[in-house]
Amino acid sequence: MSNNSHRNQYNTSEVFQPFMDHQVDDSYYRQEMRKLLPQNLSGLKILDIGCGTGHDLAFFVERGAEAYGIDAAMKMVQYASKKVSAAKVIQHDFTKQFPFESSYFDLVHSQFALEHEFDLTKIFEEVHRVLAPNGVFFLLVMHPIKHLLEKTNHSYFEQEQYVEIFFDGTASVQMTSHCLADYLSPYVLSHFRLTKFAEKSFEPGNCVKEWGYPSYMILRLAKNNL
Repeated sequence: MSNNSHRNQYNTSEVFQPFMDHQVDDSYYRQEMRKLLPQNLSGLKILDIGCGTGHDLAFFVERGAEAYGIDAAMKMVQYASKKVSAAKVIQHDFTKQFPFESSYFDLVHSQFALEHEFDLTKIFEEVHRVLAPNGVFFLLVMHPIKHLLEKTNHSYFEQEQYVEIFFDGTASVQMTSHCLADYLSPYVLSHFRLTKFAEKSFEPGNCVKEWGYPSYMILRLAKNNL
């Protein structure tokens, strides 16, 4: 694939429509993520990295937050902007400097977005830069074990682009595999405090009873004020 094709895939109706149709509040992974958020979001400045159709932006705005979203796909940005007019939504490449001032956000949120990118270093650097002192990064990503079992090279440490199937086969998306050390790198561990780590399955109990492995993981990373 070309350098930008893994991002442009969300501009196609074959991918965009299924993702739009399946954005619901009662998704188990979304509920698990929201359990970790502060109960009171009123007045907080929140950035959603990979905001997609704006479903989580709407959640933040409804609870009084000042919400901002960035997404690489213009079609997602256009839809989210119309859906959540109170939020500021920008098309942006996550691996470039974020278009925001330093120490601007109280909370950064990202859900199933970073696994599309090859190098996560710049993203973590920018999250740290735009977070206010004592700000928190809530991150949900595909579990590296799931990457390992689904990619073709079957090497945990060797990065690979592979196709992930979603929504009972109605959408296929190009993903980039990562190992745990990509998310808990020396930079991350020196610039953030890991205050929560959870391994989950898409449905309760599946990681033990059916799948035998976790499908995603959640990290809560508090900014270290260096």
